[in-house]
Amino acid sequence: TLCVPDRALAAALAELGAESRAAVVRAARAEAEHVQDKMRRRFDAAFKLDEAGLPRVWQRTDDVNAACTAAQDGARKLLELMSALPADGKFPEVTLVDEATKVGLLQNLILEARSAYLGATQAQQALTPKARAPLWMLALVGFVLLRELLNLMPSFLMPSFVVQLLSIAAFSFAALIVIAKSVGPRVVLGAMSLVSPGAARTAERLLAMAGVAGAEAAGPQEAVGARRTKVVAATSKARRTRMPAPAAAAAGAEPDDSAAGAGAEF
Repeated sequence: TLCVPDRALAAALAELGAESRAAVVRAARAEAEHVQDKMRRRFDAAFKLDEAGLPRVWQRTDDVNAACTAAQDGARKLLELMSALPADGKFPEVTLVDEATKVGLLQNLILEARSAYLGATQAQQALTPKARAPLWMLALVGFVLLRELLNLMPSFLMPSFVVQLLSIAAFSFAALIVIAKSVGPRVVLGAMSLVSPGAARTAERLLAMAGVAGAEAAGPQEAVGARRTKVVAATSKARRTRMPAPAAAAAGAEPDDSAAGAGAEF
């Protein structure tokens, strides 16, 4: 058997422990140099990714503030864990990240978290439908305001027929918007272009001002189609009116022959 003195064994064990501690410190310092990247990955994994590791799709009922706060807390805990090696009974505490560096890392974390929070809230607001008043309510409010204006306004300032014309124009505009949104602007502008191309162009501008989708693209095409229809109808009518001379003579000769035959039989 190999006999080793206790003092030599203790010295060897102490040297081995010191070398192990030094190796651990070197590895920890090497990892601490990339602590900012590790904090960013920890935050992204907790906030931007879902449980399956895919980019998170925020819903209306998700608490973005709570998720962002939890992700920041996880990144801060990682920084505290990697900033120093705790002391034990034999070795003192070893600082891996100084206080100035920690302050800078925390500030960068706050800026990145704020940017991610704003992006998440914008994505969440894009899913939330915007509240809009219905058109019938706007028309009712306009009618009530017009009645109050007529009651308060003297008759000599604005004649009654002018007020009636304005009322008819307002209600016609509201009806045009309602019909265009229900059946589509192409149908409305196409029907109006058959009657009056000028009225169709005016209705197209009004619908475009009102923000009706498809009004800008529908008007010119329907107007061109109406013009083509009118040109084809006029051309066919002109061809029908132009009858060749032999055909006209034959058409005119048939009554004479029939009349002569009838007279002879008589």
